[in-house]
Amino acid sequence: MVISALGVGVAGAASAQSGQSSQDSQASTVDEVVVIGIRGALDDAIRTKRNRDTIGEGISSDDIGSLPALDIAEALQVVPGVQVNRENNDGAFRYGEISLRGLPGAFTNTTANGQSFASPSGSVTPAEGVPNAFGAFPSSVFDGVWVNKSARADLVEGGIAGTVDQRLAEALSKPDGQLTVRVGAQYEELPDAYVGNFFAAGTKHLIEDRLAVTFRLAHEGEHFRRDGINFTNYTPLNTDGTRNRGGFYDPSGQTLAQWRTANGIAADETVLYPSNFRQYSETREGSRTAFVGGVEYQATPELKLAANYLYSYRELDLSAEWLLPSPAGITTSITPTSTPFAGFTDNNGRTVWIVPGYDYLDITYAQSSRGGFNTQESEGLFLSAEYESDLWKIDGSIAASEAEFIRLSTNYQAQYLARASNGHLNNNGTSGSINSGAGDISRYLFTLNLNPAVTTTGANMDLVFPRTDNPTLNQITVTDANGNQSRFTSAGNEVFRDRSDYAVNLNFERELDFGFLRSVKFGARQNWQNVESWILNHSIAGMDTTGISNALFRPGTTDFFGRRTPAGAFLSGEWQFLDIAETEAVLRRGGISNPNNYPVSPFNGAIYQQTATGSLVGADRVASTDTTITALYAMTNFEGNLFGFDISGNSGVRYVRTELEGEGFSLINGVATPTSASKSYENILPAVNVSIELTPDLYLRFAYSEGMNRPNPAGFTPSASIVESPGVGGAPGQVNVGLPSLNVEAYTSENFDVSLEWYNRRGSLFSIAAFTKAVEGFIAQRVVCPQDGGGLGFGTLTLTDVGGGVSECTIDADGRDILIRETYNFDSTIDIEGLEIAVQQNLSFLDNPFLAGFGVQASASFLGFSGEDSAGNPARVQQISDQSYNVAAYWENDKFSARLAYNWRSDYFLQGGLTITGAEARQVAPRGQLDFIARYNVTDDIIITGRAFNILDVIYEEYQSGNEQMVRQTAYDGRTFAVDLTYKF
Repeated sequence: MVISALGVGVAGAASAQSGQSSQDSQASTVDEVVVIGIRGALDDAIRTKRNRDTIGEGISSDDIGSLPALDIAEALQVVPGVQVNRENNDGAFRYGEISLRGLPGAFTNTTANGQSFASPSGSVTPAEGVPNAFGAFPSSVFDGVWVNKSARADLVEGGIAGTVDQRLAEALSKPDGQLTVRVGAQYEELPDAYVGNFFAAGTKHLIEDRLAVTFRLAHEGEHFRRDGINFTNYTPLNTDGTRNRGGFYDPSGQTLAQWRTANGIAADETVLYPSNFRQYSETREGSRTAFVGGVEYQATPELKLAANYLYSYRELDLSAEWLLPSPAGITTSITPTSTPFAGFTDNNGRTVWIVPGYDYLDITYAQSSRGGFNTQESEGLFLSAEYESDLWKIDGSIAASEAEFIRLSTNYQAQYLARASNGHLNNNGTSGSINSGAGDISRYLFTLNLNPAVTTTGANMDLVFPRTDNPTLNQITVTDANGNQSRFTSAGNEVFRDRSDYAVNLNFERELDFGFLRSVKFGARQNWQNVESWILNHSIAGMDTTGISNALFRPGTTDFFGRRTPAGAFLSGEWQFLDIAETEAVLRRGGISNPNNYPVSPFNGAIYQQTATGSLVGADRVASTDTTITALYAMTNFEGNLFGFDISGNSGVRYVRTELEGEGFSLINGVATPTSASKSYENILPAVNVSIELTPDLYLRFAYSEGMNRPNPAGFTPSASIVESPGVGGAPGQVNVGLPSLNVEAYTSENFDVSLEWYNRRGSLFSIAAFTKAVEGFIAQRVVCPQDGGGLGFGTLTLTDVGGGVSECTIDADGRDILIRETYNFDSTIDIEGLEIAVQQNLSFLDNPFLAGFGVQASASFLGFSGEDSAGNPARVQQISDQSYNVAAYWENDKFSARLAYNWRSDYFLQGGLTITGAEARQVAPRGQLDFIARYNVTDDIIITGRAFNILDVIYEEYQSGNEQMVRQTAYDGRTFAVDLTYKF
């Protein structure tokens, strides 16, 4: 990357802005007594919290190492208000994303040493910011983490939930000659796999108290797996009286009406059954490596120069086995085998019933073998200079970072298609049973039987699949001699994000002795960001499909779900999947033929899928966005005594101007046309923080601020989509329009915080904090019908109320229906109220040595929401639990320490819309996890550490419509164990 060249020969590390750095220095000198181990790490965090002039929480580097955590996200869950998100959206498990204070991860700003940092995130969702991706970094390379919950005028804007600042090492503050090396191994129970890890850190003072260098290097192997069952749809149970197809069918002759009566279901009530489900086993195998290097130089008593370099690279090979049965549509017969239950009440007040178990005849099913890789690469260089005289402090910094996200997915499917012929006896020879388990995984069932009179192989790949040079195709279908159809599909795709972030900061602070005023500070920041992105599909064109055969099949996993499902629920080892490596070897025999020079993937040479007009499928998702941010601020720091109380804090205002330039492609009836657009907006963000020392150990803090959160810049594109569909049977056709996301602006919020903190003894704390956030500018989609046609080229439009609460938009010239969707900031305000309680106590004051070794760290968070969404319904914020708890108990002495941590969160809401997870919104069931860490100091220099994760072996569950029996996904990750040996030279 470019930054590597910039970093050659440059010394020093970028510190956070000078006000924050001075607070760190104060925090490190408050107490002269040095305490090591768990208590020492917690002491550091408490000292930092006590001396900050903002409301927040810290985790020291030692505390990160003493926590049972796989990454920074899991370490942060000890912070009140932090929730770790473990859902699997499009294969993103172990992504390392958190939610903070009632808002999802995209609303949290992530910085390195107080400066913005390009994120290796794959997200381009325009309705969000750029979510954190902490799983991309080994946590051990950071020198601690600070979570700012309240804002300050001189801090980088952009996170209305808060800011997570990952600290990079300051070399002069570390002991001279320090060198630590750690080696270890980790065992993943579900894939039965071992991986190794290595860590080294050292500091050397080249000139005493003036010049020092430091580094941290970490390399960690990764090999984890998730097994799951995902019901993407619930389909109405209907009947076709002429064919008994596409729904209810009883071989004994019972009608659907009779079955309804027997089960107490009214004729006007809907009955649903779980359909189109996916049973999968996904494995990720690879490593993540990170390096942090820093140099700090005290050139003169007044001038300090510093620099830090951060590099991280994560690569995971992806492999997965997916069964894709599709017991839905007019070709499948459904015979209920279980008692229906009341699922939910529809908009008309009628009960909707669910049948969890049934027998089926004639389904389409696919055996999908998925592979590819995922890489996340980040690189940052942070330079700073700080000058301090008797009255002035001047500091400047340059921060340059780049990040890249690539996910290449291959998807080879062997599909066996259901017959569309009339009559339930004329099927494709498939039959079997399904039961969702109604929320109980032990009752889950899926069986598949093949009628040997029709087929003995199911998806038969021993057919001739002819080659094609047609780039619009990603599958080839062949009919055998018995009229059964098998299909081979190559449905790969790729996701690419390249982000850069360059910033220059300059700050001036003048000390004052004027009443309460202690200093005035002002400064400016210029920030240039760019993101280039695309999501493109691969075609089957040019591949040698003639070599596809049944010889490519291999047995599937034999221990699905860790054998936690009942015997027979999954035909372990009997399912066959295409071997990815051998299939690719066959398909690429002699290379991919491309005589027409179609556009190809730079990652694997596959020909991109095209529309019938020759444009790329997904051309409207190819975009480049430049963001220029200009910020100016002024603030005062105050301190004094009022009514006998010591009061300190700051007050200021920040002005921010955001300018956007976007380039992309509009896709008009399959034809891609280059387009561009620009936009700018301004925000004024006041911030006040007040700390009152009620007693030497009791602090009351207040904070007020206005914040902003920019939408994902990769979502700002001038790309539009227009598809015109012809009419059928003389009826007018239809036009579907997706307008570009050009007019959305930043989310804004008004924030109030209050915190009461009692530091009752060294290393101990009771605190209670309350906050409110009034968030505006949430982004949604709506259907519009501009009378003048909106410049779309169809002329004037007319909106007509057709009754029943339905309106139609039609083109005046020809009467065609036109559906126009636009993305916009809706007017409603969503209010978030939160209460956070934290306790941190040790028993070191006791005389009994054993009891004195105990301590506890606990927190609880409670959230409430009010307001309306864009449809006028009560507001819901996805990825947020309204309750969460964290409890960690520990014991330590000079030789041994142990920490047992339990975290729990209540259910939360997830938006629907993904192909893999289903269109309907869903809820994640409450979940708790118990983790453990133990350390033994063999000598002062040798330490053995053991960790255990998910000790209780809990599973992950999603459901729909507020009913846990209406299961959507059940997933299992298994337990993880790790041991390592540390040596301090």
